[in-house]
Amino acid sequence: MARHDWYRNTDWNPAIEEAFFAKLRRARNKAQYLRIQASILAQKHPVIALRLLDQYFSLEENFDHAQAHVDRASAYLSLGDTTQAISSYEAALEVEDKRPNVITGAWLNLAFLSATQSIKARYEQALQLLQKHKPRLMFPVDFFRWHAAHALISFWLGDIAVAREHAQIALIVAAKDHSGFRYHASIGLVGKKYENIRQLLAEVAAWYGQTALTAPSILARQENFTASRFCGRLAAIGYGRERPETFLKHFSAPPCNTTKQRIDDFADGENETVLRQDARRA
Repeated sequence: MARHDWYRNTDWNPAIEEAFFAKLRRARNKAQYLRIQASILAQKHPVIALRLLDQYFSLEENFDHAQAHVDRASAYLSLGDTTQAISSYEAALEVEDKRPNVITGAWLNLAFLSATQSIKARYEQALQLLQKHKPRLMFPVDFFRWHAAHALISFWLGDIAVAREHAQIALIVAAKDHSGFRYHASIGLVGKKYENIRQLLAEVAAWYGQTALTAPSILARQENFTASRFCGRLAAIGYGRERPETFLKHFSAPPCNTTKQRIDDFADGENETVLRQDARRA
């Protein structure tokens, strides 16, 4: 590792930890190095990242508190703790409110999380954040997440026309292969990320077979789309197979609440039995 990369370790073990803290003890700006190292470890080593961030927050330095809260949220999400992640994003937003010159991605991360995890209680806040901070959008991936969040929230609120419009735009943005920046053509692209979300957006965009796009092949085959098939697809791509409890709670919301009598059409896979039982109790 280069001499100046001692605080950018992508892995962690006792030897790396010993070397890191040996360097940190001699460093003047310990807070900066703690936060940067924690941000790099947040996904692969979230427990270590949280420990480093606890040390960061114990210091008097507070210049980077907002981003440190965002890094905390990333670590909590890696651990599957959505509640703590939300609290961390909100803490970052509180810092930004007090210091307007400080800008992080907490607003978009929180709105996107609320939409993709179907956190109904956060929908109003998410929509407010999306509208308030829209001028901050810069890269294609930011526009994708912004429109994706709008699409999914609008869908679950029953505003299908708005949901379809945002879903279609999100898919167009996702297909971009140039950032729009002359000297940084590949920066900030969606690329191959968010595959499950893109599939779900394609289903929203193709609602009732009214496809406005032709590029994504998934849209071209939705000619005889019905509410029952749509809710079944939700069960099959993430909302059912990966998070059945999230999918099931939407049986009481449009449009899936209109399809309970056709539950046999839902989810051909492993969740078919549990979906039937829970839907009939709903």
